[in-house]
Amino acid sequence: VKTDMVMKTHKDSVFIKKILSKFAAPLFAQNADIGASSLLYAATERDIDGGALYGPKYIFIGRPACFEGKAISHNKEIAAQLWESSEHSTQFKYCL
Repeated sequence: VKTDMVMKTHKDSVFIKKILSKFAAPLFAQNADIGASSLLYAATERDIDGGALYGPKYIFIGRPACFEGKAISHNKEIAAQLWESSEHSTQFKYCL
């Protein structure tokens, strides 16, 4: 998604960030509204498969599409680690 997120990361060269933002983003990213469409589709569409993965149809760009995903994307231990890391990073604990 074309946002200024790349510029706000740390420990990277400012020059490289500017190059990525100027040249790579227009080719391999979509605007924030379209970028959010896969997440919104997965969260609101009634006729989707639970546990399926949704993202841009053409890897980086495109309307939402369903993907089977690699085996690692269904690994519950890694998912739990990612969840914990996300809670730590956002300083928000979501009670399930």
